[in-house]
Amino acid sequence: MVVGLAWPPRDLGRSVTGEPGLEVVPPLNEKGERPQKSRLLHGDFHGQNIMVDKLEPREHKFVPLLKLIDFGMSRDLPVRQNEPRDLVVKTNIRAIGEVMLEERQEESIHMQQT
Repeated sequence: MVVGLAWPPRDLGRSVTGEPGLEVVPPLNEKGERPQKSRLLHGDFHGQNIMVDKLEPREHKFVPLLKLIDFGMSRDLPVRQNEPRDLVVKTNIRAIGEVMLEERQEESIHMQQT
């Protein structure tokens, strides 16, 4: 999900067979740079907006494929002068971490109650 947010696939993440495509970090160009990362800020991360898919052998053997849904509050942010590098990507990653922490805390509370 993180690579897909930074560099969304042009084919919407699907291969010709309809199976999920691999998330690939784009290669460096001749100047040693990668293409600019997406400026798409999701804006509504929470557990109900993350779908958990099945394990798949190529890329998700140990951790299931996660799919982010509900982009109704998302926005494509313009680049601002003096903005920290990768601010939007880091904001999305932080939101993913917060959801993971919340889910873990809820699981822990549930286990203590039983």
